[in-house]
Amino acid sequence: MIYDELVWFTPAYMIHCGIESKKHFKEQEVKLSSDMHKAIEESFAVSVMALGVNQLLTMQLRVQLVDPKERSPDLRVMYEVPMPESDKFEHKMESWDIEVVTLEGHSSEQPDDFIKKTKFKASKSYDAKTAILCYINKDVRNGKLWRDVSTGLQSLSAPNDIFLLGKAYPNKPIYQIARVNPGFDSVLEFNVMEEAKKKYDKPGGTLFTQILGRKTQRKQRSGINPFLED
Repeated sequence: MIYDELVWFTPAYMIHCGIESKKHFKEQEVKLSSDMHKAIEESFAVSVMALGVNQLLTMQLRVQLVDPKERSPDLRVMYEVPMPESDKFEHKMESWDIEVVTLEGHSSEQPDDFIKKTKFKASKSYDAKTAILCYINKDVRNGKLWRDVSTGLQSLSAPNDIFLLGKAYPNKPIYQIARVNPGFDSVLEFNVMEEAKKKYDKPGGTLFTQILGRKTQRKQRSGINPFLED
């Protein structure tokens, strides 16, 4: 897989690459490794989250895989900030670290209890700037009200932004997202397919960036699949 701090992918393209990778391994009759499965599933959740945040805040977030050797975070998202005309660079890059936890459909556990147990147990600690994404992998319409989940998380006294993401309809690509910590923000419902169609200012699914003049040694081309290349 590609772990390159200078290469970023649009959420829609990252989702596409995950789908194509699953198809590739199935055709080759190769079982997905646990690391590959985790990377594809978590990148899907973060990419859907990014599409929702794009709509909510009029942003153009991009997604990046993180080498498991770093241990944390699971993924990063990035956006570009315009610089003054007098600056050497046209844009500067701001990024967020994202930790992902998935509440599977077979679980009856409530999201607030699940988050406390998995991401805030005594043996774990995160930088205050690390955001937590709880992906609820099931229909969320009849679950615990997210405002109540937010109330249940207040005992943590954690400064981290915590987001809930879940599917709003079982047979439609419509999701709901809300920030539930440090406070509660209203729930946004959005169609992933419609958001994925929106064009970014810079074309292409892959963006090559620079940090203090450093450039990636990777050949800059289109069609890179971060799951099938290294």
